[in-house]
Amino acid sequence: MRTSEKAQQWKAKLVKRFDELKKEGWVEGGYMINHERVAIENLKAGALVYPTEFYEIDFIGGTKAMLGGAIPITTDFAALKEKIKFGKTIHSKRTIDDWADIEDQSYGIRDEDTKEEFIEAIIEYLKNVHNPFIEGVRKDAQNYAKQTYNWDRIINMWDEVLKA
Repeated sequence: MRTSEKAQQWKAKLVKRFDELKKEGWVEGGYMINHERVAIENLKAGALVYPTEFYEIDFIGGTKAMLGGAIPITTDFAALKEKIKFGKTIHSKRTIDDWADIEDQSYGIRDEDTKEEFIEAIIEYLKNVHNPFIEGVRKDAQNYAKQTYNWDRIINMWDEVLKA
């Protein structure tokens, strides 16, 4: 749980902006859902917002989002950079050496400038969500995820690794 005063201020600012965008009809969510609902929501969503600097080793949520056509908006930390070929990644100032050096064990974005850049990226995306370029990115993301993360390809990759 994020307990520091700065963390609470960041959360309050993010929740306030989220609520404003929700009232304007731009976003939906803010509650827990099961895997089936995740798939349904990714098919409807314009974006997956993932403000973290957690040392992800895969980022399955990003893959699911791309498969559904939802564009991930996250940092470029660890596997997030590797997985997100289509979407928006904000440069993280965290390093592999300091990622776990957090007093309250929260892995949200810590740097104030990075937080602001993240919020601006979300707003910019939402303002342009119906732009034909964004629609093309959504389709490219879906095609990439379908081609890259299908079972035949994964089985063949593991087969090559195990034969080596």
